[in-house]
Amino acid sequence: MPHQSVTEDPRQWRAVFHALAAEGSDAVLVSASTTSDPAIRVQYANEAFEALAGWGMHEILGRHPGVLVGADTDLEALRAVEASLQRDEAAHVDLVLYRKDGTSFVSAVRYARFTIDSGNDDQITWYVSTYRDFSERAAAEAAAWQSEEWAQALVSRVSDLLVVLDDQATITWVSPSVSVRLGYAVDELTGTSVLDLLHPDDLDQAATSFARVVGEGYVEVFGEAPEMFRVRHRSGGWRTMSVNTSNQLDHSAIRGVILTATDVTERIKAEEQSRQQERWAEALVQGGSDLVLIADRSGLITYASPALEPMLGFRPDELIGRLPTEVLQVEDVDEARRMFAELDPDEPGSASHEFRVRHRDGGLRILDVVMNDMLDDPAVRGLVVNIRDVTNRRVVENLLSEQADLLEAIARGAPLEITLQKITQMIEHVIEGASCAIGILDPDGSIRVRAAASLPRQIVSVLDDLGADSEAGVALRRSDGEAVSYDLRTDSALGPAALFRAHGFTLCRKAPVLAPGSGELLGALSVFHSAPGKLSRLEADLLDRALNMAAIAIERRRFESTLEYQALYDPLTGLPNRTLLQSRIQDALVRSNRLETGVAVLFIDLDRFKVINDSVGHALGDQLLREVTTRFKEPLRPGDTLGRFGGDEFMVVCSRIPDEETAAATAQLFLDQLAAPIKIADGEIFVTASVGISFADDATVGAESLIRNADVAMYRAKDQGRNQYVVFQHQLDSRAVEQLALEQALRFAIDHDEFELYFQPAVRLSDGAMTHVEALVRWQRPGHGLVFPNDFIPLAEETGLIVPMGWWILEEACRQAAAWPVLPGGSRVEVAVNLSARQLASPELLPTVRGVLERTGVAADRLCFEVTESALVRDVEQAKEALLAIKSLGVRLAIDDFGTGYASLDYVRHFSMADYLKIDRSFVEGVEKEGSQEAAIVTAAIALARSLNLTVIAEGVETLFQMEALRDLDCELAQGYLFSRPVPVHAAIELLASQPA
Repeated sequence: MPHQSVTEDPRQWRAVFHALAAEGSDAVLVSASTTSDPAIRVQYANEAFEALAGWGMHEILGRHPGVLVGADTDLEALRAVEASLQRDEAAHVDLVLYRKDGTSFVSAVRYARFTIDSGNDDQITWYVSTYRDFSERAAAEAAAWQSEEWAQALVSRVSDLLVVLDDQATITWVSPSVSVRLGYAVDELTGTSVLDLLHPDDLDQAATSFARVVGEGYVEVFGEAPEMFRVRHRSGGWRTMSVNTSNQLDHSAIRGVILTATDVTERIKAEEQSRQQERWAEALVQGGSDLVLIADRSGLITYASPALEPMLGFRPDELIGRLPTEVLQVEDVDEARRMFAELDPDEPGSASHEFRVRHRDGGLRILDVVMNDMLDDPAVRGLVVNIRDVTNRRVVENLLSEQADLLEAIARGAPLEITLQKITQMIEHVIEGASCAIGILDPDGSIRVRAAASLPRQIVSVLDDLGADSEAGVALRRSDGEAVSYDLRTDSALGPAALFRAHGFTLCRKAPVLAPGSGELLGALSVFHSAPGKLSRLEADLLDRALNMAAIAIERRRFESTLEYQALYDPLTGLPNRTLLQSRIQDALVRSNRLETGVAVLFIDLDRFKVINDSVGHALGDQLLREVTTRFKEPLRPGDTLGRFGGDEFMVVCSRIPDEETAAATAQLFLDQLAAPIKIADGEIFVTASVGISFADDATVGAESLIRNADVAMYRAKDQGRNQYVVFQHQLDSRAVEQLALEQALRFAIDHDEFELYFQPAVRLSDGAMTHVEALVRWQRPGHGLVFPNDFIPLAEETGLIVPMGWWILEEACRQAAAWPVLPGGSRVEVAVNLSARQLASPELLPTVRGVLERTGVAADRLCFEVTESALVRDVEQAKEALLAIKSLGVRLAIDDFGTGYASLDYVRHFSMADYLKIDRSFVEGVEKEGSQEAAIVTAAIALARSLNLTVIAEGVETLFQMEALRDLDCELAQGYLFSRPVPVHAAIELLASQPA
C-alpha cells in the first residue's frame, strides 16, 4: 500500500528538515501522528539510517518505528522515554535494537517530539529519533560523539551536589542537582560564598577545613572520612551534608576546589532514631518486670537482666555461668530439656512453657518461659529466654475456679458443712501458713464452729466457748463488718496465749459473716496466722470473697430450712402439715411391717368450729386452735405424730398399735382432753370433736387409704351425733368412700377446668322471641363422660366447693355472652346464672360481681342472678341485704323454684326488688288440666307477680298444651324442652341468630 504523507504543507516539512539539519550525519528516523489518526507511522528515514538499520526508505515508510524493537530491548527504558516525551522533554537512552536482517546492535538514541497545528483543526505530532551505533564497528565514531555530552549528562544525572570553589570559597560552578537538594537555581549560587550557606555553628570548622585543603596544594582527598556540615535550604530549613573535598586549583581545566556533598539528613535522623530505640530497648530490658536471660550453645547463662533479683531473689552475677535447670523444680527439669532440644531456629519463638522455680527465700514461683534461637544473630549470638512471673495469675485462676466450684455447690444445695469446709481450704491454699474456721450463729447467741480444715481441735473448742457477751463476741458485733485482729502473744481475748503458742500461731483475724442486704450476723470467719504481717491485696480480696460466699451458703441454708418448714409444718400451730403427715404414716407402715405391729390414724375434727369461729372472731378462733394443740400433745406416746390436717382438722399417727381396740382407746384419750372448757379472753368455750379411726397392719395399704378411711369414719361420727369416735368398717361405709372419692374428683375438676357451660333459652310466649338464656354447668369427668348437675351440685353445696365453682360459672357465662351477636331487631341477649346460698352469704359476692362485669365488658342489665327460695329463707335479712347490694350494680334478679315450700305473701314482699319470678316445673306439669290444683297455683303466682311488677318465667314446658295454657294465663316467658334443651355455646349462638327479625 503506497505511503501517504501526513502533510502536504511545505512549511511543516521545512520545520522538520530544519530539525534534521541539526542532527548532522547521525541516523535519523522521522515519524508522525495526527489527531484524527493517532497511529505513529514513519514519514522519513535518511541514508545514515538505511546504512545503520538495513531498511530502505521505501521499505519503512508508513510502518511503526517499533520494528526496531526486539526481545533484548529494554522496555522499561522505552517507557521512561515515553514519559519524557509526554512532558515535552528530550530523552537520551542506550538501547539494544534490531536491523532488518534480525541482527542486534547497541545504539545511543536521542528522542524529541514537537507538535504543529495544520490549520484545519488537526494537529500533527512529530517524533524525531537520532541513532548512533555503539557497536564495535562504529565505536570510534560513537566515542567521539559521546565525548561531547557524556560528562555533562553524567553530572546532570548525579544526585549528589557538586560545587567548584575558587581559592576564596566563592562558588564558580554548581551542578544542576542543587535545585533538588537545596531548592536553589544554579545562577542563584554562582558567584556567592559557600560560607553563606552554612550554619553559624559550623563556620569555624568549615573555614579551618577549607584553609587546610587550599594550603595543601593539589591533594586528592576523596576516600578520607567526610566532614558533616549543616547547609541552609532555600525554604529556610537546614540539611545535613556529608562533604568530601579535592583541591584542583592547579588543574588547567577546573582551577578550583571541588566539593562533593551528599545529603545525609534522613540518614542522620534514622540513625538517631535507631540509637533512641536501642536506648529504649536497653532501658526496657534493664527496668522491665519481665526477666531476660541469654544462654550460649551449651545452655550456660551469659546474661541476666536486673529483673532477676525482684523476681527470684538472685543477683544477675549469681546466675551467670550456671545452667537454668539448676534453679528448676526437679520434676520440671526433663520438660525444660525437651524445650531446649525441640527449639527450631527457623521459628520466631518456641511455644510458651510453665516451670516451677524456687525463690531464694524458698518460696515457689510459677514462670512462663518463651525461648528464641538467636545464635546466628551477630548482635546477640545466644539463646534468648523471656520469662514472666505468672504465680499470682495462676493463684487467681485457681482461686476463681475454686470459687466457681463453690458457687455451683451452693446452687446445687450441697450440705452446708461441706461448702464451708471448701471455703476454709480455699483460704489456706492462698494464704501461706494460715488455718481457718467458720462458725454459725446459734439461737443462744454463741457462734459454733461448723468447718475447720486444719485448725487444731483444742482451738476449735476455745472458739465454741466464746459467748455472745464475751470480749471477742462483743467486739465482733461492734466491728461494723470489719475484721478484728488479735495479737495472740499478748491478747487473751480469744484464749490462753500458751495454747496458740504451742500450735505456732501469733495472729488471728476474726471477721463477721453478715447476711447480704440486711447485714444480720450469721457467723464468723477466723483466720490464724503463724507470723504477723499485713495481707496482700490478693489475700485481702480473697477474705472478702470468702466472707461473701460463706454468707450466701449460710443464708441459702436458712432459706431452705424456712421453705422446708413452711412446706412441712403448719404456721399457726407449728404441727406437721398434711404433706409431712402422709410421710410419717408411710414410715410408720414400713416400721410396723418390720416389727409386726399396726398403725392407727386418728382423724379429729372439732364440732361446730365454724359457729365458734364466727361467734368469737378469727383471732380468738386461732387462739382456740393453739390451745387445742397444746391439749392434744398430752396423750401422745413416743413415736406418735400430731399434725394439723387443715382448718379445724387434726390427725394423730400412732405407731406400734396392736389392734383396733387399742386405737379406739387412744382416740378416747384425745376426746377426754376436750372435756374441760377452754379459757379464751374473758370467757370459756366448750369444744367437742368427732374422731374417725382407720387401722392397718399391712404396709401395702398406703397412707392415702388410711387417711381416706379415717376421714370417712370421722363423717360417720358426726352423722351419729358428734363428740365420739368411729372405727372405719369397709362393709358399712362404701357409699361414704364413693362420696369422698367424688369430692376429691370434684376438687380436681375445679383446679383443672373440667367444667363447661350449656345454655337453655326462655321464649317470649307472645311472639316466640328468645332474649333470655340460663347458663347451666356440666362436668366432663375423665373416664365418666358428661356428668349432670344433679349428680355433683348437692355435694358441691355440702362441701363448699359450690363457691369457687359458682365464681367460675359467672365469669365464663359473662365472657361467652360478651361475644354473642346482636339479636334481630337490635336487642342483646340476657344471661341468667344461678347463685347458691353459700355465694349469697360470701363477703366476696359484691367485689366478685363488679370485677367480672369490668373484665368481660358485659352490661350489668344483661346479667341475671337466679336465687332459690331455700337460699333466701336461711337468713332473710342477710339475703335481702346481699341482693340489694348487687342490685345496685344494675344486674337483674330472679326468684327460682317458686312455690316449692317456702312461699308466702310476706316472703315475696321481702324480695320485691326481684325482676323475675320462676315457677317450678312441678306446677307446670298439670297446668293444662282445667280446674287442676297446678293451674290454680300458677294463676295465683302470675297474679301475685303482676301486682309486684315481676315478670313470670314458667320452667319445664314440654308440650304444646302446656304452652297454650300458660299463654291463656298471660304468662310472659316459658322455658323447657318444647323450645330447646340446654345446648353448648356454639349451638346456643346459632339458635339465637336463627330467629326471624
